[in-house]
Amino acid sequence: MDSNLNVIILAGGSGSRLWPLSRTQYPKQFLSFTKDNQSLFQKSVQRALKLVKPNEITIVSSVEYKFFVQSQIDNLKTNIPYKNVITEPHALNTLPAITAGLSSLSSKSTVLVMPSDHLIENEGYFIEKVRESIELSQSHLITFGIRPNKPHTGYGYIQKGVSIKNAFTVTEFTEKPDEKTASAYIDNGYLWNSGIFLFNKSVFDNELYKHQPGIYRAFKNQSSLEGAYNRIHQKISIDYGLLELSKKVAVVPADLNWN
Repeated sequence: MDSNLNVIILAGGSGSRLWPLSRTQYPKQFLSFTKDNQSLFQKSVQRALKLVKPNEITIVSSVEYKFFVQSQIDNLKTNIPYKNVITEPHALNTLPAITAGLSSLSSKSTVLVMPSDHLIENEGYFIEKVRESIELSQSHLITFGIRPNKPHTGYGYIQKGVSIKNAFTVTEFTEKPDEKTASAYIDNGYLWNSGIFLFNKSVFDNELYKHQPGIYRAFKNQSSLEGAYNRIHQKISIDYGLLELSKKVAVVPADLNWN
């Protein structure tokens, strides 16, 4: 296991893009799509356990899904403490969710943030990529960029800059393009934005204070999660709210069998 490494699993999404199979009352992260009958969320937990101990995993979900989270953890027979399951009072997108997950961790912690609705087939390779990126994560907010195998219009794209250790600086984040633009992106070496992040908590806190002081103060000045959320008046993703603004962002290219 890696010392000072923690994993935050984001499990609060409603899965609207997979409707009607995935519904608000039963979102896709809690559904199984493989023969082993494990849900995407359970696979995410198992993936995290290859890197850290059970008590080093934090799960951020919505209050509506607390039962799903706890029951599926129990079915895996893990020892993740129930106190490590953080339930958001209401959904405010990924930046507040990640900040909430970080609230109980040491400033020295290195943190891997993973969505709970991803399927990764070559997990051993993914684990290696995380471990070799820990050194750079002490100075940068790292996002993992998937090498595209087709001009997909459903993903955001990342333009690489100059080489830095096992990664690249980020020149630009772009939103979901049309097919012609996506093809041009691939020809120019762009990567898919996976939504998987790695960083040291102190780096995250410093960049949050610099670029989103309102969110920073909301969590620092409130003793309860509900109090913090009530002081945030917008839904904001980590991409828009932090990564597109910070000068300390790097992308690690990864050849993941990922969906």
